[in-house]
Amino acid sequence: MEEFAHYNWHQAMSGLAMLHARFLHHEFSRHAHDTYTIGVLDSGREELRYGRDTEYAGAGAIVLINPEIVHTGRSVDEYGWSYVALYPPVWLVRSLLGAQPVFTSRIVNDPRLARQLRALPNADADDLTIVLRRLFAEHATPYTDPEAGPGLAQEAQQLLLDQFRDPPGLAELASRFGVSQYSVLRAFRHRYGMPPHAYLNQYRVGLARRLIERGHPLPDVATEVGFVDQAHLTRHFRRMVGTTPGRYQRAAQERTRPLG
Repeated sequence: MEEFAHYNWHQAMSGLAMLHARFLHHEFSRHAHDTYTIGVLDSGREELRYGRDTEYAGAGAIVLINPEIVHTGRSVDEYGWSYVALYPPVWLVRSLLGAQPVFTSRIVNDPRLARQLRALPNADADDLTIVLRRLFAEHATPYTDPEAGPGLAQEAQQLLLDQFRDPPGLAELASRFGVSQYSVLRAFRHRYGMPPHAYLNQYRVGLARRLIERGHPLPDVATEVGFVDQAHLTRHFRRMVGTTPGRYQRAAQERTRPLG
């Protein structure tokens, strides 16, 4: 069976993105989502890495990932894995729950809940709300911000985002803050789970997704977010999103096409 990745957006709940995919050889590079990730494996086994931690999910398992958590994903063997994923934005979860929760489990084995989640792509808004509330009630706790204040990593991050089209290199960051390159790299990895250049590529891909959803032409998107050309955009986009910008664009166009 061939690989595929189909993105769309739920018709009954605004802002809820969905993915139905099967991968054989594709490996997701280190990346994070600004949404929650709720996945149900249909078949195969997936290896997920979170920093130094490795988790394995088999068919029927529920995968839960909090926003901004860096992770990777790949098949355990040559047979690949297939799954359905929901990506509820933080604002949507807050509107449903009145709070911002944090998942306390990464892998959940609950056949009944898995069946309910697997049916959500075709569910109405009421059923979506019921199942999502149950999920967060059973597998999440209220969010508390662990950050005590700004530091080297946060200052370096802000500088990168302010100049993302022509960003400073590691040597320039180190010179700017009066520390060694290793100090910048260590602090950044500790705070964000990846080195500055990988974080910047993730930010660019996220920005590219939003521009594509708004109807911007792909060649313009590539230069607007700071990639050298469309080929560079495509390579990084597929590593992190699982599909090409062109296919993502077609899914976004279907989302906005009038019904009837």
